[in-house]
Amino acid sequence: MNGNLCTDSTVSLRTAVARTVFSSVVARSLLAGLGIATGRTNSEDEDRCRNRGLSPHGDRRRGQLRGAIAVLSLFVVVAAVLAGGSVVLPAVDDRVDTDREEPSVTGASPADGSPLTFETTASTSDVYGVTSDPINVPSGPPDDKRVVVRFEEDHVVSGSLEEDLPPEPAIAVNRSDGGYEDLIVDEHDDYDLEVVQTPDGEVAKVNGTRPVYRVDDDPDLVVLDDEQEVVVDELQVSREDGLVRTVEGDEVVTVNGTPIEYPEYDYVDLGLEITDVENASEGESISVDVAVHNSRWADATGDDAKMTFSLHDSDGNPKDPEEIEDYTTTIDVDGDGNSSYTFTYDTERDDNDYIFEEVRVEIEDRNTDDVTVDGDSDTASVEIGAAGAAVFITNSTSTVEGGELSVTADIDRYGNEPEGSQTYPISLFIDGAEVETQVHTLAPGGETTTTFSYETDHNDVPETNVEVSSRTDSDSVDIPVVSREEHNRSIEAAITGTNVDQLNLTGELEVDTAFDYDGDIPGGETEFQAHFVVNGDVEDRRNVTLAGSDPTNETFVFARNETHPPIENVTIETPGEDASVEFDRRTDVTFTDVTDPAARNETLEATVSVEDVGETPGRDVLTIETTNPVAVDNATRERTIVLEGGESTTETVTFELTEDAPPNLELRASTGDAVETTSVEVRDDVSRFVVEEVTLEGADDPDSGLDVTGTIRNAGGVSGAQTVQLTLDGEPIRTEEIVLEPDEEVTLSAGVPTSDEGTYAFGASTDDDEYSDTSVATATQTESAPDDEGSSLSLPVSPATLLVVLASIAGAIAVGAGVIKYRDDPATVRARARQLRNTVLGAVPFGDSGTVIVQNDLPRTSLVRVRVRSENDVVFVEDFELAENERRTFDCLPDAERFDVGAGVDDITSHEETFGEGTETVAIVLRPEGITIREL
Repeated sequence: MNGNLCTDSTVSLRTAVARTVFSSVVARSLLAGLGIATGRTNSEDEDRCRNRGLSPHGDRRRGQLRGAIAVLSLFVVVAAVLAGGSVVLPAVDDRVDTDREEPSVTGASPADGSPLTFETTASTSDVYGVTSDPINVPSGPPDDKRVVVRFEEDHVVSGSLEEDLPPEPAIAVNRSDGGYEDLIVDEHDDYDLEVVQTPDGEVAKVNGTRPVYRVDDDPDLVVLDDEQEVVVDELQVSREDGLVRTVEGDEVVTVNGTPIEYPEYDYVDLGLEITDVENASEGESISVDVAVHNSRWADATGDDAKMTFSLHDSDGNPKDPEEIEDYTTTIDVDGDGNSSYTFTYDTERDDNDYIFEEVRVEIEDRNTDDVTVDGDSDTASVEIGAAGAAVFITNSTSTVEGGELSVTADIDRYGNEPEGSQTYPISLFIDGAEVETQVHTLAPGGETTTTFSYETDHNDVPETNVEVSSRTDSDSVDIPVVSREEHNRSIEAAITGTNVDQLNLTGELEVDTAFDYDGDIPGGETEFQAHFVVNGDVEDRRNVTLAGSDPTNETFVFARNETHPPIENVTIETPGEDASVEFDRRTDVTFTDVTDPAARNETLEATVSVEDVGETPGRDVLTIETTNPVAVDNATRERTIVLEGGESTTETVTFELTEDAPPNLELRASTGDAVETTSVEVRDDVSRFVVEEVTLEGADDPDSGLDVTGTIRNAGGVSGAQTVQLTLDGEPIRTEEIVLEPDEEVTLSAGVPTSDEGTYAFGASTDDDEYSDTSVATATQTESAPDDEGSSLSLPVSPATLLVVLASIAGAIAVGAGVIKYRDDPATVRARARQLRNTVLGAVPFGDSGTVIVQNDLPRTSLVRVRVRSENDVVFVEDFELAENERRTFDCLPDAERFDVGAGVDDITSHEETFGEGTETVAIVLRPEGITIREL
């Protein structure tokens, strides 16, 4: 096949003609591309066209572009042939030789090793289509090239306007073989503007002389004057015969004498839709509304089309048309128009019209010499009720077991048979059993509403079927019946707020409560009783109603006075959920002062503090009692207290101890919510002075003198006065009468200026106790060394102050060379933990300048020594026990320009700091990491 111009060995006449046409087209395009004119050119005509907005045919640039495309196409065809491809030319249509088309060239990429193949195809019906698939060649010209009719004023226009066109809009010329050839708008060699013509270039003309041009206007197909400057007429389709005529001149447009026309001018396509059906009962009228649309250009008028109405039963059998008045009607609807129609039919009871269930409306197809009608049909359901009483349940209410349900129904009489008012029995059925019947009188078309009620029981839970019935109709509904238990569980209560924070001893407690229902309330409403309970007592009873979906809010009020106890809780009780709130009612009870130790046959006094630390005020009872009733004459004391929130009060009571009071007596104080206890030591009702400890200091330093220090404590149950002696080698060195309260103690010191080597006896004695011991004094020589901060306290002594030093050293040195002796009896052991009394040295004045504050931050009770010195004179020294977190204050700073404050603890390195005149307060803080001394 390579190198052949045709795939068939025999080249037909048609093929030759087609090749000729193709060559002619290519040649013309090639010449145009080279700038060689193939027709007349008239630059004056072109200018004239451009000046009035018309499109000239002789656009040079467009012609050159077309020529270049043609040269390229010719090159592709020649290359295909040289490469061994083929050029396929279509056969010429049998209609007429002038109906020719220009071929198009298509190509495809070859497979590996295959020759490149090009095929040239053309459709005899469309010279504009270019495709690679001969089967899918378009059947007509492009849409913008077609000559069409539009609905607006029946104008004939080009397809480029693309608006308001009927389904088949093409304008055509009748061929000699009886077929139609569509017209197009295109350029023509003989005219400057695009003209209406056949695809093979035969121009449509008015009276065979004036062509129809396309201009840039609407409508765009017009007839121009001889100068081609003024539009003198337009085109439209005649509705009488479908011919294309001029609007003003009523002249026929022809192609070679054959009139051009609209072939579809007498074709009507009608569509219908049933838009509404009004049902009826026997003796009443039904109506059926129908909408009709004409989608074609031709109008439907008069007897062109008819529409019929019919009724059909469930088997599709129609009612006899003769029994339906006006069952057919004619249709008048313009092209692209709509019309509405209504069929009515009066039903009759005697004809049993209630059996008909469907209406049908139909437009028949017609094909006459005058018109062709494409019809349509539609169906819809219809209800024709038998004459009687219709029942419609419009409302029903559920209820709780034991309550009353209700059902409301509308009773409508439908139909006019029999005439006049009639009575209709209407009955209520519960689960199929008739429980009540009412009789209603209704005129034709009359209606009434009735309500039935029924009292439920447990057999109706959880649902009962309720039916309302006439002799011709009925309606039913299932109504829920909620059990009483489930109903109560659905009641909810919540306390939303109180004014307890504003409540005083007198006033009103307000409690806001919201009530709700979980789910739908049976019957839409329910009522129940709520109880307002304060501290377990019902203070108010109130009926609460719930309706709808919103909660019901209530405020309960309790009027209180100062005699009422504190409000601890409030509860709102309902048949379902309860709501409660607990108020913070708390008191703190503390023993603030107690006679300890106490003596038998003496008075024990106890003071108790009570503070209201809760939310609610009120009256309370404070009870103070002993746990051993034989220890006192009356073991219980009660006091009534009334406190506002945050207030406190103290109460003091006394107990007379008996001879049988135990050594340890427990006291207990309590209110309604708090309890506090304390223990009291009970002793005999006598005083007893015991010697707690005696020390001798200075025996290891002959130059320092000797100091005897003794601590005396009253271990009895009452206060007393006794004479105390300190002795050295059996000789009294200090005698003093002292007065001590129970457990009170005092430390006395006395000394001599020198000490020789040898053994010394020292001691202390009272009326009830005495103690003595010995110590050996040895001569030692020590080199003086300066005080090192952090070492033991240094106590320098000058000759002028020797007596002061000797007097102070007896109470200042607790450890070192001195001997400390503790008694083995329990009273002495307890006394060691108590405070030591100050030994005031009267030789040096102090106490008028400032204060020393000692704070124990050690995690234990500690034995502390504090010393103040000025110009090497010791002006104050004190040994004492300080409990954990305890603080002591001493007014002991001297009125001096410079003085030292030092402190030492039994197991922590001592420390000393120097201060100047004007220092008023010095703080000493004992910590595990050391001692801090600083001015405040």
